[in-house]
Amino acid sequence: MREKNHLTVHHSEAGYNLVELAIVLVVIGLIAGGTMKGLELIENAKVKAISTQINDYRLAATLFMDRYGALPGDYDQASKAIHADLRDGNNSGFLEGDGLDYAASGTAHKAASFWQHLAAAKMIQDPGHPENQRMTFGKGAPTTKIGGGITIENNPKSCPECEGLWFIVGKENGVSGTKPLLTPKQARLLNQTLDNGDPKTGSVRSVEGAGVAIGKCIQNGHYNTSVNSATCLVMVQF
Repeated sequence: MREKNHLTVHHSEAGYNLVELAIVLVVIGLIAGGTMKGLELIENAKVKAISTQINDYRLAATLFMDRYGALPGDYDQASKAIHADLRDGNNSGFLEGDGLDYAASGTAHKAASFWQHLAAAKMIQDPGHPENQRMTFGKGAPTTKIGGGITIENNPKSCPECEGLWFIVGKENGVSGTKPLLTPKQARLLNQTLDNGDPKTGSVRSVEGAGVAIGKCIQNGHYNTSVNSATCLVMVQF
């Protein structure tokens, strides 16, 4: 009888331990799921912060034009009226050059000088200064919360149908910022935040970044959300 009671207690303890283990696994699953959701929310907030940056830059450039009568980077009296270290534009209304080509000769520096004119006029937070005339993100051009940065170009070569002045969200690629920064999901979220969510129409456009195979960002006219790596270069109209 004593032996039987011993066995009964043993089995009851084993059963309790299995239930306890199941509860622990459920709790771990809930924590893991919550962590993943939390990380997703953080990433979404970082992408949406890019939209705020771009809107701030639009406003700053508008205020600059109201004050000086020219686009930042294109102002022909910048070295006299704002700061002696600035390169002057020529008031053509067009920002020549690649987005990071600050050392370019003639007027091809103007797209890169856009940020230096704004910063010197104290209309944006200082994005740093080019080292030895070489501009990179964080040293002359602004960064984003998820890396890479933002440049600006007239008629960007990466988007032949994008006429006029566009901000470009990407990573450094020589003297341009055309390597991909965003995944298709992130690019779609940025597009939906600023425009209509369509990668090929409206004021926000997306293409495959430099070195990325066709279809890895946009497939059949839509964001290819099955791809989870950074493949997209995003253009936002000024």
